[in-house]
Amino acid sequence: MVVLFDVDRTLVGVNCTAALARALASDGVVPWRTVAALAVEQWLYRLRLLPFATLMAHAYALIEERDIARVEATAERVVRHVVMPALLPEAVARIARHRSRGDRVVLASAAPAVVIERVARHVGVDEVIATEYERTGPRFGAVRTPQAYGAGKVALARQAGLLDGEPPHVYTDHAEDWPLIQASGFATLVNPARHLVREVRRQHLAHEVVRWERGGVTATATSEPASPGP
Repeated sequence: MVVLFDVDRTLVGVNCTAALARALASDGVVPWRTVAALAVEQWLYRLRLLPFATLMAHAYALIEERDIARVEATAERVVRHVVMPALLPEAVARIARHRSRGDRVVLASAAPAVVIERVARHVGVDEVIATEYERTGPRFGAVRTPQAYGAGKVALARQAGLLDGEPPHVYTDHAEDWPLIQASGFATLVNPARHLVREVRRQHLAHEVVRWERGGVTATATSEPASPGP
C-alpha cells in the first residue's frame, strides 16, 4: 500500500514554511519585513480573505534567487532545532507501523523540498513529494510547477506512480488536500477543520478523524465505510 503523509500539523505541530522563513530572516538571508508581511497574509488566509495560492506564491518567493548553500544550512538548523522537537508521537508511530508492514510511505507537503527532504531523513522515510525549485548555479531559480498543494500534489503523486495501483492511504489536516483525499482509498484526518470533516462525510469517503498532540493521541473517531485498519 502507498501511504501519503502530509507534514505541517499532521506529522509535526508547526508550519515548516513559516519556520524556515523566520530562520532565513534571523540568518540575514531575507528581510524581516518580508517575513512579517507573510505572517499577515497567513492570518488573512485563515480568515478566508486570501487565496491559498497567493499565500504560497509569496512564501515560495522567499527562496527564489537565494544562495543555495545558505538556504540549505538554515533549513538543516530549522529541521533539527524547530521541526523535529515538534514531531507528533502518534504520527511517528503510524509511520513506523506502516513501514513494518511493508507499505510505501511518502511525505507529501506543500513546503519546499529543501526542508521536507531533511524531515524525511529524520523519520526514516525515503520518498518525498514537495515543492521544488530550478537551480541556476549557486542560487535557487524559479519555483517549479506543479507545486505540491491541491491538484498539484495529486499531479506529482501521479507522476511518481503513486496512484497507479490501489488508492493510497492519505494522512492530512488540510482542506487544501481535498483533491488528494478524493483520490485516496482511506483518509486519516488529523485535527481537521469541521467543514473538512463534514464534506468527507457528505461524500461518504472512507476516513477516520484523529486528534493528535505532541504528548500523544487524545481521541480517535472512525467513520464508515470502514478501512481494514491504519
